[in-house]
Amino acid sequence: MILPTNGKVVIFDDKYDEVKSLLKALSKQKIPYLYYQSEDGDDLPDNPVENIRLIFLDLELVVDSKATDQNIISAIYARLSRVIEPNSNYILVYWSTKQEKYGEAVEAAFNDGLKEFKPILSISLDKIATKNSEDPIQFIIDNIKENAEDFKVLKVFSFWENLVNNSSGNLINNFVNFINKDEKWDDIAKFLLYKLAIAHGGKEVIALNEMEKIKNSFYTLNHTFIDTLESSIIKSLDDKEEEFTGVISDVGDDTFTTLINKKLLISEDIFSGDIPGSIIFVDDDIKIEKESVQLELEKTTQNEKIPAEKRDAAIANAEKKANEKNEKLNFKVLALKTNYNNIVNSILRAETRKFHADIIQNSIKIELNISPICDYAQQKMPCCRILPGLLIKKEYEIEKGNSFNYISDATISLNEVDYLFVFDFKFLYSIPNHVAKKRTSKYKLRQQLLADLQVKLGSHINRAGVLYL
Repeated sequence: MILPTNGKVVIFDDKYDEVKSLLKALSKQKIPYLYYQSEDGDDLPDNPVENIRLIFLDLELVVDSKATDQNIISAIYARLSRVIEPNSNYILVYWSTKQEKYGEAVEAAFNDGLKEFKPILSISLDKIATKNSEDPIQFIIDNIKENAEDFKVLKVFSFWENLVNNSSGNLINNFVNFINKDEKWDDIAKFLLYKLAIAHGGKEVIALNEMEKIKNSFYTLNHTFIDTLESSIIKSLDDKEEEFTGVISDVGDDTFTTLINKKLLISEDIFSGDIPGSIIFVDDDIKIEKESVQLELEKTTQNEKIPAEKRDAAIANAEKKANEKNEKLNFKVLALKTNYNNIVNSILRAETRKFHADIIQNSIKIELNISPICDYAQQKMPCCRILPGLLIKKEYEIEKGNSFNYISDATISLNEVDYLFVFDFKFLYSIPNHVAKKRTSKYKLRQQLLADLQVKLGSHINRAGVLYL
């Protein structure tokens, strides 16, 4: 039986006496759980729990013999919306004596009002049959095992999640087990974290604040964790041939490759532009800069606290500064236009030059912070290295033979459009770190793709070249 071992199992039941055999069965299988009992929901978390994988649900959550289907569905919605995130991937087990009475209505609701909380799979575990069995705990275990066959691929992902959970615990144990469990344990553990921070960030870590030191210690743990997890995978799969039969296939509709590539190659979150791998959308960045200039001007023009005799001069001075900044921005826009035209020219053959304007129109102009990770971690980065590029629609035929171009083999999906990354090493430049830090990025390249770019940029810069006649 492969069930989550990381506490991502939830039980809803307001009658402890009816659910205690289930709780004992989970405990016997070493499966942590979250149990919610209160009918009015005052024991529910303030924020949803991430990555719930299994829910046991008592359908009779309303203590009222006259409860309607809608009352039951409303009660279920009230709990699911508080405990799990919308569109979670989980298995729902109806743990109830009322499956026949309410089950059909609830299943219909999962295709309507409860759609955003619909489970991957629903199975049933009867309370009455459990109580009447000779060994209720073993009965529950056997039934879950039997229905686990319906989990199919989800049990594979759950198995990997369990490995991650166990591997992280083993890694921490390996680091701290040598510390004697006495009054000095805490002091030695603090020094251990410091040494882990030094291992990643170097001596520059000494001058950093405590949170930055903790980040660096975590980065060291990350590097070691990958090897720990890979070793765990090798060992843990040896006896799983029978259990994992028929869970992988090379047949299917290959329409989501670009979506998978996006998950593999890009992190989606809000990042500051000084972080290596951060991607800036140039047009959005220019727009933000222009809006900032306008807001700065409006602070003066709309400031009623300025004395009347100084108002005209203050506004004139503010307008002058705004015009100067806008002129610099307009010059920057023209320079960028020239650069991106050259980038597109460099990837087109003679017969495809006619698509130049179309490509420029339909591409996304980007800039990548390609600075070394170690420089960022060790606070050795007064300037960020910025590499201009484009996200170009996959449909265009472009040239891949130039040594100064980087054109990704993988395509990614953004806003349901498939794009290729295109960068031009000739346009590499630097900006001060404090300037980059003010920029906002919604995407960041993951380490493998960033490292691939850095290696090829290094090869381009270091090529010797030969002069001859």
